[in-house]
Amino acid sequence: MSKSCLDVKLNVKPVFCLFSHKYYYEGPCRMTGGDALQPGFDDVLNAKIVKGVMAGLRASCPDDACTLLEPAAVTATDDWDIDDGFLEKLMEDDATADAYFVLTLFGADRVWREFGRKCKKPLVICPNQWNPMKSAYLFNIGAEVYVPYDWPEVSDYLKALRARKALAEANVLLVTRFGDTMALAGADDSFISLEQASATFGTSFRPVNFHELVEQMKPLTAEGNTTTPGRATPNLTDDDLAELDAYADELISGAEECDISKEYLLNSLKAWKVVNKHLDAHDCSGCAIPCPDLCSTRRLNDEKFTFCLNHQLNNERGIASACKYDIAATLTMMAELCLSGQVPYMANTLPLVESQGSVQWIDQIPEQDRSAIEDTSNLYCVNMSPMMRKVEGVEGPVGPYAIRHFAYDQQFGAVFHRDFNADIGKTVTLARFSGDCRKLLVVKGEIVKGYGYDLHNCNGGFVFRVSDGYRLYKEQAKVGLMLPLVFGDITRELTLLAETLKLEVVSV
Repeated sequence: MSKSCLDVKLNVKPVFCLFSHKYYYEGPCRMTGGDALQPGFDDVLNAKIVKGVMAGLRASCPDDACTLLEPAAVTATDDWDIDDGFLEKLMEDDATADAYFVLTLFGADRVWREFGRKCKKPLVICPNQWNPMKSAYLFNIGAEVYVPYDWPEVSDYLKALRARKALAEANVLLVTRFGDTMALAGADDSFISLEQASATFGTSFRPVNFHELVEQMKPLTAEGNTTTPGRATPNLTDDDLAELDAYADELISGAEECDISKEYLLNSLKAWKVVNKHLDAHDCSGCAIPCPDLCSTRRLNDEKFTFCLNHQLNNERGIASACKYDIAATLTMMAELCLSGQVPYMANTLPLVESQGSVQWIDQIPEQDRSAIEDTSNLYCVNMSPMMRKVEGVEGPVGPYAIRHFAYDQQFGAVFHRDFNADIGKTVTLARFSGDCRKLLVVKGEIVKGYGYDLHNCNGGFVFRVSDGYRLYKEQAKVGLMLPLVFGDITRELTLLAETLKLEVVSV
């Protein structure tokens, strides 16, 4: 079955390496006095520490992203004893745990050092001003260790590790025509090697032939499809068609405006349904489709549909779906979904260059929208049809939308449009993994003006402002055109994800 990356949870094992003095004495290892020097006092204090730390961890551990396993604790003493039982206790859930949350006390050094050497899972250290003394050892031996500055950053690290796990467990459906790593037209900036992408992110890829998929958009005959005669294939059924007919009525009735016929809307819904059958069959969490390569077959023209609606509907349900065969964008959107729970929007991301006293606007932005923007410094725009209807998260409500058509003359190819003027002043985060799997570009912007709500084809979007448009353009040139975005500020979460993936972060 298909699964959203949001369904993936990180299993977190809390472990405590405690210390207790067995005897009364004073000296350079005792930093207190009175009752605190008596045997047994440390055990009482340790219990309070564990209780307090677990309360902080529960408050910082996002329920929708993580599962807390039962904590394990061992107590070393000033006999400096250590045995295999300590490590067996701390690592009793190692087969289930994805990461360990570690608290260690002064004196238990031998225990946590041995744990750090033998544990091959990520170690998230409990926030503490004294941590550098301990964490430096773990870094020195090459352990995978993360040292949160405070409790909010504990939450962010756990989200980042959960996103990394989701990427590693994901299968991505590739609707192909030629079977190459890259499309023949478009997305030259995507991954140059899928093997390298799998090695970096852990993601697997599942190809399906476009021509076979198109023939599955109608019920299967006794003879089978012409591309796969006699084979059982996931064609649409009569029940599927009835379900899609009702869904088309629902979409039309819910739209503020609808410029496409129900017949052509149904064609786009059929493509979406068949893609979902393949997502289910291949246990996929994402999808990439090469629009220009497929367009040139003329089958989209003959069957009167595009895949735009497929991307929009699947992104809404947490299945990252990209056009132009932009596989790097698919994985970027998957990461954004995991870290924010927001519906992603991928679009051509273009600088509105201000040079020699004028702004280089793109043709799709009407004059009245251009003139409404007084400050034209550091402007960018996104321009593309697969807009989101939900801006309050995957679990949020569907917002106002229109249904437009892609093809100008024949008016087929359903696309949702949103009037982004309702979102002026809101923060967006844009990002992209580089094609060589070495960098993550992270950008924060603020929406300045929406445009193109009434346009057709692959048009419409919004203008936004960034901190430094010139620098962003220079960095974007090394990473790629489309910078998938989500509403809200997740720049820190993306930065921490890059740390877990050992990628260079470029922030603008």
